[in-house]
Amino acid sequence: MDSQIHDLHTASVLGTRIHLAGYDALIERMIGVDSPAPFPRISVYSHFHILTLAAGTPWLQELLNHATVNALDGIGTWLAARLLRAHAPRINATDYHIRFLRRALEENRRLFFLGGSEETVSRLLKISREKYPEAILDGQHGLLSTSDTTLLERIEAFKPDILFLGLGTPLQFEWIRDHALTLHVPVIVATGAFFNFAAGTRPRAPRWMRLIGLEWLHRMLLEPGRLWRRYILGIPTFLLRVLRERFRRPRQ
Repeated sequence: MDSQIHDLHTASVLGTRIHLAGYDALIERMIGVDSPAPFPRISVYSHFHILTLAAGTPWLQELLNHATVNALDGIGTWLAARLLRAHAPRINATDYHIRFLRRALEENRRLFFLGGSEETVSRLLKISREKYPEAILDGQHGLLSTSDTTLLERIEAFKPDILFLGLGTPLQFEWIRDHALTLHVPVIVATGAFFNFAAGTRPRAPRWMRLIGLEWLHRMLLEPGRLWRRYILGIPTFLLRVLRERFRRPRQ
């Protein structure tokens, strides 16, 4: 086993630790046989907006810093890591979760999907079962109170090996904070909008846009009223904060 799987390189961006590794190494750390991480294993990811929120939200930054995996997500976080003199691979959370889900299905893990609309989670279950007829799956849309004890009891009764959360930011992180240590689920994966992409209820950016780091622009064009402020104002503000951090750090 590659020693990097056990001791992944990291970088700190605005006080949040990010794991700098490729998809396979991150997944291996989460569900590999020889993974040293204790249960529950928590997988999260950090794009620029999450890092900005975490910098002003102590409980969120603590959760991200103690996660088994905090995957680099998107061009903004990659640029931040490079500005802070870290050698980071360019990955994004959607591709990470595609590979994670595929491996979990191939290994016949018991999977529970929590999040998205009724249509989204229903289509995600249907697509997964069509590709993997032996898969043991269950799911629940996210349009409900996540503190509902009935939901928690349902998850406990199903006994998933992996719980995929598609509740969005910051709700999915609040859910992990409130329930991860009391539920008997060994692996919890926060996925954000991934359910929509996997189920086909929301289109991903064209491949050419993803290759040059413009997936954020595609999302903003799809939901301008909700996302324009986050991207148009948020990205420059984030990068300026990262530059200030770079100049405060001693050169290594």
